[in-house]
Amino acid sequence: MSMADMAFLLFVFAILTTVVGMENGVPVSLPAAETGQRLPRERVVRVWVARDGGVSIGGGRVTDEEIRAVMAAKLEEDPALTVALNADGDVSCRVISRVLRALQQAGALSIALTSDSRGR
Repeated sequence: MSMADMAFLLFVFAILTTVVGMENGVPVSLPAAETGQRLPRERVVRVWVARDGGVSIGGGRVTDEEIRAVMAAKLEEDPALTVALNADGDVSCRVISRVLRALQQAGALSIALTSDSRGR
């Protein structure tokens, strides 16, 4: 087997085994963190808060009432879900508090605030 064949096979292997997927949500610039903990993807629902205060779950913008309805339905299916709140670093605390309140009213018991682990 030639070196070019080996390189091609390694390339194909890397492409096939890489987990490719873009998180659906609004573009956010996460705040940096020194420490943190990774959450298992299969048990996490991501909620995105954009710089303008808009909230997205599953790729679509939602109102506070829709946050409660969507999350209540998801938590009914799996009460052990963790909500990962991905908020832009420039979002005000008032907006974060409003979203947290809606999540709590939906019955979310486990809420994680996400950050950029790479640090800036």
